[in-house]
Amino acid sequence: GRGRADDVPFDAGNPSPRMLTAALTRSANARQLVRLCETYGERFNAVHLSAFWSTLGKHSRRNPDDCRWLSSRACPTALLRFVDC
Repeated sequence: GRGRADDVPFDAGNPSPRMLTAALTRSANARQLVRLCETYGERFNAVHLSAFWSTLGKHSRRNPDDCRWLSSRACPTALLRFVDC
């Protein structure tokens, strides 16, 4: 099975880029999506970043609990390497 909602939705070994993109877009909620970022963010490419942000927006619009959880959480450190400040 998929396990808990915040678990990584596939074997956590070494997913292919395509498998990682699919996992991002199929994440069940924002917590699962952020967990994927925390686990694999150093491997993200432009496609993964796009999938992450667009899926995060969908989760936050669809689920008020995700939105509240996100607003109480700092940006995942794996994403900070993409921020120029």
